[in-house]
Amino acid sequence: MTIPRYWYKALVLVMVFSLAACGGPEEKKARFFEKGKKLYEQGDYVKARLELKNAIQIDPKFAKAYTLLGLVEYKERDYRKAYGILSKAVELDPQQMEAQIYLGKLYLGARQLDKAAEKCNLVLQNDPQNVKALLLKASVLKFEKKQDQAMEILESLRSKKINLPEVYFLEASIYKSQGDFERAEEVLRQGMAANPDKIDLDLVLVKLYGENGQDAKAIETLEKVVAKAPGKTNLKLALAELYWRNGNKQAAKDTFTRILAGRQEDVKIRVQIAEFYQRQGQVDEAARLLEEGIKAKPDSFELYFATARLYRRQGQLEKARRLLEQCLTFSKDSADPNIIETKVLLAKLAYSESRLEDAGNWADQVIRESPGNVDAHFVKGLIFLQQKDGTSAVAEFRTVVDDKPQFVPGQLNLAQAHLLNGEVKLARDALFRAVEQNPQSRALRRALARIYALEKDFDQARAQLEKIVSIKPDDLRAQADLGDFLLATKQYADAEKIYKKMIKAAPRVPAGYLKLARFYQRRKKLDKAAAILADGHKEIPGSPQLATALVQIYLAGKKSGKALQFCRELVRQNGKSAFACNLLGKVHVFRKEFNAAEKQFRKAMELQPAWQAPYNSLALLYLRQGKKEAAMANLDRAISENPRNVAAYLTLAYLYQEGGEIDKAIGVYEKALNNIPNLWPAANNLAFLLAEHKTDVRDLERARELARQALKARPGDASILDTLGWVYYKQSRIPLALEKLKQALEARPDNVVINYHMGAALLKAGRIDEARAMLTKAVEGDKDYPGKNEARRMLKQTES
Repeated sequence: MTIPRYWYKALVLVMVFSLAACGGPEEKKARFFEKGKKLYEQGDYVKARLELKNAIQIDPKFAKAYTLLGLVEYKERDYRKAYGILSKAVELDPQQMEAQIYLGKLYLGARQLDKAAEKCNLVLQNDPQNVKALLLKASVLKFEKKQDQAMEILESLRSKKINLPEVYFLEASIYKSQGDFERAEEVLRQGMAANPDKIDLDLVLVKLYGENGQDAKAIETLEKVVAKAPGKTNLKLALAELYWRNGNKQAAKDTFTRILAGRQEDVKIRVQIAEFYQRQGQVDEAARLLEEGIKAKPDSFELYFATARLYRRQGQLEKARRLLEQCLTFSKDSADPNIIETKVLLAKLAYSESRLEDAGNWADQVIRESPGNVDAHFVKGLIFLQQKDGTSAVAEFRTVVDDKPQFVPGQLNLAQAHLLNGEVKLARDALFRAVEQNPQSRALRRALARIYALEKDFDQARAQLEKIVSIKPDDLRAQADLGDFLLATKQYADAEKIYKKMIKAAPRVPAGYLKLARFYQRRKKLDKAAAILADGHKEIPGSPQLATALVQIYLAGKKSGKALQFCRELVRQNGKSAFACNLLGKVHVFRKEFNAAEKQFRKAMELQPAWQAPYNSLALLYLRQGKKEAAMANLDRAISENPRNVAAYLTLAYLYQEGGEIDKAIGVYEKALNNIPNLWPAANNLAFLLAEHKTDVRDLERARELARQALKARPGDASILDTLGWVYYKQSRIPLALEKLKQALEARPDNVVINYHMGAALLKAGRIDEARAMLTKAVEGDKDYPGKNEARRMLKQTES
């Protein structure tokens, strides 16, 4: 068969066009790069990454593609990847100035100012007018406290009509650091006028107003920003949060309603709003939003995950588990990323309940399907740690940190696993490497300081604590940790300087005064301690901690007259203060003025019926007077006459408790709750007694429910969080115990009982060095409490 000539011509044309379309490697590389560049400029970083990787695959030495890929990772905030890729770009071609500048920014973020300066100087040698390099140099000078030199650069840029938002932002930040908020505001407004189509500086101004307590101005400015960019839902969410913070909750709710009305199908927005409500303690509203979302989208993994998280936070673990198990029915593909995530969450939930076998099974299923899954290996590591299998734990956490060196919990637990094996040097080396990779992590530096202290290398321990303070100079907790370390290592002069610095930095916060007064007290300088506390009380007259500490110092120095005068003045200034009345009553007890003491305790009870302290004070007064039996008879009679007599229940129960008659105390609390179901102090105290003195599974479960009931009535109360944490400890649900005890410690970091409970939980979790630190704090000082001897025993266990 003869093929017509026109077919040959057509075939040739097809081949020509095909070859042109395919092009050679250089053409393909350029096409991938240009497409990646366009996507990067459009903000589509996921697709841009793919195109740039294709270009690099064709040419592994394509420096420009590495630079742009590094910028993609920088924009995505994966700074570790960005650093590695940008470093590769300048290794291939040192003239990649954009890469050099962004490496400088990364060094600046890590506060490696010398390396950041080196990068911007390198660029400026090649291009003295490079604006980005000049801005980087100004930023470095600002952090070096060379504000005048930084301002010279910025003024020069503005004189050349360079009106980039970054110029104004940096200038305003310098004025702000100098406390000149008016000049900072003026500069930002100039920048906004020069950049009317951008909102970056508007948002910085909103933040400035918020930090300066000018909420009305912040709201007004943000409302204008929202009008300018109506499509940005995140700004509307921020506005709603501002309304709420300023007390206008209805405006916040209305804003949320409008957002949802326009985006009913947007699961992410619904979850964000629900999480906001949770942060404000509006748990029922958050649950309603999420449950409504599930009804509308019954196969949404994200909604189920968010609702399970909410249930878990509320201690409704069974409900959380049922939801997650339901997610497993949404797909039959075991490799589905959502199914894998569901199993990860089930593993974490099982671990938090100390159902270690179940947790391990779920984690193993994930690892079989996704061998590199970091979350599953992390859970396995935690399980081995709790089982005291340090060798296996090291292997798991090593897998985690090799894949995610920026993941601080992985690094911390790797060090703990080494310590469990007695490998102190390996623990120290692991933390040292982790700090090099995460130089801004205070948790890592604090852990490294503990290791150095364990090795008696106090200079290195001090250096780490000082570095933490330098990272965030206004962090009082970091300063307090440094001061306490200096005091413990008998570096008294330096400790005193740190505590004084705390007072100077935050004169309206009690912590500095309390630390310095305790320092003087331990040095037997009671007059100095009293003077510091008196200064603190003048500055913060409403602080109960300062008033209590001052009275204790007066009494320790046998100056009960001064204590009495001080407390009478407190009561005179605020006759409705239950705290002042209770404190005055304690001074009367010290002076053996028992009738006057009882009068003040009863007055405190009337003023604040749900506050436990005055009932305990009254009970101890009866014990001291030897009136226990008569008092009990009177209290029994008072309860018979009035079954809702709060004072009688709480005082009688405490009398039984102090006398060691725990079953009778439990009986009184049970009776109180039968008659007054919402009496949260009774629920909390009963929960603690059940946890401390009962071992039956049902008793411990009841204790948990009682503590949760009390916490619902008093969200965030440290004593209730401590009780709930201790219940979890007794149930061997160690992760949950640690979670609640951590929250309690954040509220009351120096409370010896909470430190004892946290130390016990950490010890059971295999975190020996952290347990030692907590238990040391728990046994220091003269204060006695049930469990102190056990705390001493545990402390010895950590030192063996």
